[in-house]
Amino acid sequence: MKSCSIALIASLGLGCEGSYELRVFGEAFVEQGIPVDEVRDGWKIEFTEFVVSIGDVAVEGDERVSVGGWYVFDLTRSSEGIGHLLAEVEAPAGDYTVVRYRFDVPGDVVGGNASQKQIDHLAARKTALHVVGRASRDSKVVEFDWDFPISFGHYCKIDERVRSSRGSTQLTIHADHLLLDDLGPNGEISFDLVASSDIDGDGRVSPDELAKTSILPLERYQTAGLPIADLWRFIGNLALTLGHVDGEGAASRSTCPTGTAA
Repeated sequence: MKSCSIALIASLGLGCEGSYELRVFGEAFVEQGIPVDEVRDGWKIEFTEFVVSIGDVAVEGDERVSVGGWYVFDLTRSSEGIGHLLAEVEAPAGDYTVVRYRFDVPGDVVGGNASQKQIDHLAARKTALHVVGRASRDSKVVEFDWDFPISFGHYCKIDERVRSSRGSTQLTIHADHLLLDDLGPNGEISFDLVASSDIDGDGRVSPDELAKTSILPLERYQTAGLPIADLWRFIGNLALTLGHVDGEGAASRSTCPTGTAA
């Protein structure tokens, strides 16, 4: 199996047929916010930063096309509905059946749209995901600023063919998953419990406060059999479900290192 990486193409000028485009999209819920009618308990949720670090990207099938380096994106920035370009690489003609990518602390950052300040934040905190936003209902406003030290890969099945033209795949990041009330398939976007975790009443919910909020008495907060007792660990496990492909396409972690969440 050949490998046509960006580095090899740049240095050796390999003549691979066609091209493969990879984009990253956080969907309208990230770029425009989550409207009241999509939230079970009537909150409006807006993200001001949704910064994610992506690396170890590859498209596999008849051939393997690797994308070197790390890419850091702030998915709140408008992409006009098409997602942000991660890379377009030369790709040999053939069938491609798998896309791989990884969330982790950024290494050598070679692309993306994040600012240097955002990249430095991930590196300093040793985190792959930084989420900042606010929720409002009537006159009440609750802010949040959360870091997630997640580290895991994605194995996503696709069905794409490159002939003499191009193939494309979208890495779709579902921001709304962070606020679901069920780790199983029946979760709804909810915010009441997060808002009530503001123990000191300063209008900002911290990870420490979420860690002091028990989900055990709440029938809605199902854990899919995992031994999770507090809201911060619950949200941390929801962070492991963000990555998809081409909209709703599933991404399995079955062949990758187990994700970790604080």
